[in-house]
Amino acid sequence: MASLFAARLGTSSRLKPVLAHLSRANILSTLLVGGHEHVRNITSHVAQDSWAGRKDLRLPFAVKTPIRSFSSDISALPEVTDLDVKNALKDVLAADWEELPDPLQTDVMNALSKKTDDKAGQEALANAWRAAEAVEQFCGVLESLRMELDEMTGQTGENVRPLTEEVQDALRAAYKRYSNYLDAFGPDETYVRKKVET
Repeated sequence: MASLFAARLGTSSRLKPVLAHLSRANILSTLLVGGHEHVRNITSHVAQDSWAGRKDLRLPFAVKTPIRSFSSDISALPEVTDLDVKNALKDVLAADWEELPDPLQTDVMNALSKKTDDKAGQEALANAWRAAEAVEQFCGVLESLRMELDEMTGQTGENVRPLTEEVQDALRAAYKRYSNYLDAFGPDETYVRKKVET
């Protein structure tokens, strides 16, 4: 296995110490299992033996490993200076939008009716709350469709048959409404769009 790496990477004098320390089992466990601890042990062993003081060298299979930034396309929450508005916004985004709790509505209404200089924060909260209410209503429509499908197919699926044209139209309309709603969010509302998608 080490000779396979040497053939692919070239027989560089820099790589020979690494390849000498990597057995077939070490390479497989590192590549297949993702043994991060094992990689640390190999690198520390190699560094102690033959690469002492040479920090510019790395293991050959880690040289071109791409780094993915998971949150690079997610916009941050808008800046909210009023503490009550900020807490209400966080509570709205943390809530389950399929069924909004009554205490949350009370907190949101209190934050929106509060006299504050943070009008931008109140607007962000109002937008998030409107989205939450729309999602709650839409989830009710989807639940009705699901119940209709369950009734058509029977409890155990014994009556499975092609969908009626009416149900197909309802499913298409629901999907179109959902996709149009997602497209309506602006670039500064990505945090709300992400919540709607979940």
